[in-house]
Amino acid sequence: ALRVNIGLEQLELHCNQVGPCGAERIAEALRCNSTLRSLSLHGNPIGDAGARALSKGLLANTSLRTLSLHGTGLADVGAARLSWALETNPTLHELCLGENFIGNIGASHIARMLTVNIILQELRLDSNRIGDVGVLRLAEALQVSEGLSDLILKHNPVGRLGLRHLATSLAQNESLACLSVTAMVADQVEKAD
Repeated sequence: ALRVNIGLEQLELHCNQVGPCGAERIAEALRCNSTLRSLSLHGNPIGDAGARALSKGLLANTSLRTLSLHGTGLADVGAARLSWALETNPTLHELCLGENFIGNIGASHIARMLTVNIILQELRLDSNRIGDVGVLRLAEALQVSEGLSDLILKHNPVGRLGLRHLATSLAQNESLACLSVTAMVADQVEKAD
């Protein structure tokens, strides 16, 4: 139905037990749908396999502006696949990947995407597993990023070193208007690793 629907602009499927197969069906529809502007799969267990499917849909889609994959079980592989698709996606402005299992490797892939994507404006990575190494990669990307205006990193195991990297990148970034990060003291960071 989503493939041929010409009126639906927003679809919220919060906590509906949509899994990887359901994400594949949604991705197939995204390839040919030209009206959907906002998609939220918040709280659905799509995992990395679902992210892989959605990345294929994002490669062809030219209408989606907002995508929420908050609490969907994504880890580094899913973040890598989405990042790959977003390197060339011409329309996505907001991406929510909060409350997942994305670590330093996934953050590195996201950082690479930020160096070439000038469309994405808001990125939520709160409540993941991104530590100082991942924040370093994101900070390096912020030094050259031209589009991102909001970056949410709250509730990640970021320590003082990560904060220093972010502070350094802010001196060179002219587009970031909102940065939200919660630093953990050194002993908390060691426990999180």
